[in-house]
Amino acid sequence: MDYRYLPFHADKAIVNTDIDEQARDFARLAPLSEFSCRPGRRYRSEWVAGVANDVTVLAGSSTAHKQTQDALTDLERVSLFIPIKGSHIFQSGGQQICLEGSDSMLFFPPFDRSYETTDMSAVFIQANASAIARHAIELSSDADALVPSLVRLQEPKHLLLSDNLNRQIFSTLRQIMVLINGFNAQGPLLPSNSGIDTLIERCLVALLFPELVES
Repeated sequence: MDYRYLPFHADKAIVNTDIDEQARDFARLAPLSEFSCRPGRRYRSEWVAGVANDVTVLAGSSTAHKQTQDALTDLERVSLFIPIKGSHIFQSGGQQICLEGSDSMLFFPPFDRSYETTDMSAVFIQANASAIARHAIELSSDADALVPSLVRLQEPKHLLLSDNLNRQIFSTLRQIMVLINGFNAQGPLLPSNSGIDTLIERCLVALLFPELVES
């Protein structure tokens, strides 16, 4: 299956070839101790954004680079990284996770992390942890019993697409990207009543708390 069409509106992407300017953009989110391009390579990135209330979706590509960030300024924000092509090495919370191609996804909390990639293409989703927790509690038949499991929102998780549920959620996210693509022609801000943010938040619930949707 070809996953590469996930980035939307490549013809309208914001293109940045200045690595110092890109580093400053990243530093607005979190203190940045390293941002470097592979020696002998010229940096280039192309990204498109879609924003639905408190959920942000970025899609695009960049040349090989390495970055090391402290915790996100907003400790409420959690992220889902969906690689499409290239290889990626993440280090966060004492874990190292390697992603190759498009056979998995990675959820990670807003902690210190380093990241190294080859030439890559990916989708990057950010959402509020409290919204995901709220949806999880709503779906649970025993909210009190679920509370200890909310610690999963503070733990990196490698999500393999060989798992049937993960694959189904990935397929749903692909359809949501197509929906965003239609809205995004008018600009990055999606209609506040589109429900896209809720759809994405519930997808994250299913990935992190599969027992709530498999029971």
